[in-house]
Amino acid sequence: MSFKKRKSGAKFCAVTLFSGGGIGDIPFEWGSRKIPVVAKCELLEERAALLRTNYPKSEIFQGDIWELKDSIAEHVHSKLKGSRPWLMVLSPPCQGMSSNGAGRISKAISEGKRSKEDERNRLILPGIELIENLKPDWFILENVSKMYNTVIRNENDEPENILEMMSRRLSREYCIKSSPLEFARYGVPQFRKRLVTIGCSLDKIKLLDDSPETIYSSEKSFLHPEYNRKKLITLR
Repeated sequence: MSFKKRKSGAKFCAVTLFSGGGIGDIPFEWGSRKIPVVAKCELLEERAALLRTNYPKSEIFQGDIWELKDSIAEHVHSKLKGSRPWLMVLSPPCQGMSSNGAGRISKAISEGKRSKEDERNRLILPGIELIENLKPDWFILENVSKMYNTVIRNENDEPENILEMMSRRLSREYCIKSSPLEFARYGVPQFRKRLVTIGCSLDKIKLLDDSPETIYSSEKSFLHPEYNRKKLITLR
């Protein structure tokens, strides 16, 4: 499998984490631009089997991402011969995130009571490690709209807001913007507001950022696409 090279030096390909059954990879692999996905990672065996059936050219890593992150990085480096991927997509499970969890989790952690913390919220940490390791031109993270208010234990075992942690670890190399989008405005026949976080390491993009210290905005950032539908599509 050969990959076109971008002006930035990155190879025109993608890596997806928390890949599920591969529905989110359809626009990449089968869309008009044909972005090959060199590696996918999924916890559940039956979903990984579905990925292998539908995406035979991708390397499928099945299991716990904490244990697989180094193998994923090694595979991508080897496949791209030391170059960087153009895109990484990571959307960890969102069931543990809530708008009222920040204060409770911080208090539980400070008191040494961590049982209430949902470990799924910390799956962003190995994802960020892979961003730091592979250094894609772009990364996209999609999750529930209240993720901006979620606190987790960071890599130092200290409570920290997820977006603030991302800024601390990645903002030197990336312009990062996080905004809630209503997917119904993009042609999805369902009201579905999600928080979409976009990061870009290209200098020409970073120069457009007039507030690099601010990640979250309740309005769409300049990195987020404009809504393309005035009239909503219904299931009918």
